[in-house]
Amino acid sequence: MNFMTKPKESNSNKKILLVDDDASIRELYKLKLSDADFDILEASNISEALKCAKEEQPDLIFLDILLPEENGLEILRQLKEEDETADIPVIILTILKDESNKKKAKTLGAKDYLVKSQIVPDDVVKAAKKIL
Repeated sequence: MNFMTKPKESNSNKKILLVDDDASIRELYKLKLSDADFDILEASNISEALKCAKEEQPDLIFLDILLPEENGLEILRQLKEEDETADIPVIILTILKDESNKKKAKTLGAKDYLVKSQIVPDDVVKAAKKIL
């Protein structure tokens, strides 16, 4: 008998930017996404996030809304207005459950809106794989 094996789907060389001011949250998702063979970039504020997105051109961005300098939705707006970052998919990853933020995020171009208290870390990996 001859069996054909399907090549393993590889996420290597797929870069994901995690934008969250909480280092422990970034570390948690970094570990999960690294285990799924993604390359992880990190930013803790708006200036780091915008610089990294422009320079590194990640394949996906997970973006928190509550950041020290500015609202994450403002970062999303800026990313979508810049030609060099407009096509990078963004998933909001936040503690904010309210429908108004979710609606605004979708209007600004977010691909998904995940509430940290309503998901487990594996859901973040699934969301990344779905987009990429």
